[in-house]
Amino acid sequence: MLLNRWKEISNHVQRGVRTRQRWERLGLPVTRINNSVRSPVIALSEELDQWITRLSKSDQPQPLLLAEIAEMRRASLHKQADALRRRRAELI
Repeated sequence: MLLNRWKEISNHVQRGVRTRQRWERLGLPVTRINNSVRSPVIALSEELDQWITRLSKSDQPQPLLLAEIAEMRRASLHKQADALRRRRAELI
């Protein structure tokens, strides 16, 4: 089945749109229509399924998992910084 938007791709693999966009840099089998960073994407559901299966059977540490951990840490740091800013603003 042909998927023709990030939202369709992310729904198919049950992950967020931003996660799928990050995974594109790690080899996610998507095709950009105009070879531009902002151009629309298409993907075949069968290729996506094969790519995910291949990664899950790999004996090496999964780059996807490592990327997700790094992103969660970044998000946590941003939340902590926002909380500190709010506290500082309340004290002033």
